[in-house]
Amino acid sequence: KKSKSSKHVSFLQFIEILHEFNQILFPKVQECRKYSGNDAKMLHLMFQHIFEANVKLFRLLRSSSHAFLCETATVIQCIYRKTHAKKRAADLRQRLSEQRQVDFLIH
Repeated sequence: KKSKSSKHVSFLQFIEILHEFNQILFPKVQECRKYSGNDAKMLHLMFQHIFEANVKLFRLLRSSSHAFLCETATVIQCIYRKTHAKKRAADLRQRLSEQRQVDFLIH
């Protein structure tokens, strides 16, 4: 147990606290992945509540980051297309201007 004068718990105290939580939260868990007793309860806590929650969080982050990347790619494509369209229009105006000069000189 943590003493009242200390501000932090040590690693061993943290493990003891987890074991106490496991006793309260998972009294029916007796075996988990070939382990029994407190070890089984600790594994149940880790696999069912910590790792599974992280998988859900990872999926959420992956989907939101995918949406962000798609939005960013769309913005980049729009900027490129706008710049490319302006360049193509300028090239076309230049060619038309040159063609008019050639036509003027011929006639």
